[in-house]
Amino acid sequence: MSDYQAYATENPEELARAIENGIPHALRGMVWQMMAASKDPATEKLYLTLIKEASPHEKAITRDLGRTFPHHTFFTEAEGLGQENLFNVLKAYSL
Repeated sequence: MSDYQAYATENPEELARAIENGIPHALRGMVWQMMAASKDPATEKLYLTLIKEASPHEKAITRDLGRTFPHHTFFTEAEGLGQENLFNVLKAYSL
């Protein structure tokens, strides 16, 4: 985990086998972030820029938020953190 990118580049087959065998639950979030390069400063900067912009799809996104994961406690509160975060991700993606 300390140098994922170098390991992935040097050992792609071993990494693929390890993933096929299952990533321990405690490490899944960290591994996913590394594989998705979500901690990339350029990507984070782009995301922060996009969520400040207006999207022509905001109305549709807002309308669908309550119907997305309706039974998941993180997303049930109409103006809660879960729906706010989901809105931001979907808006950035729409742009």
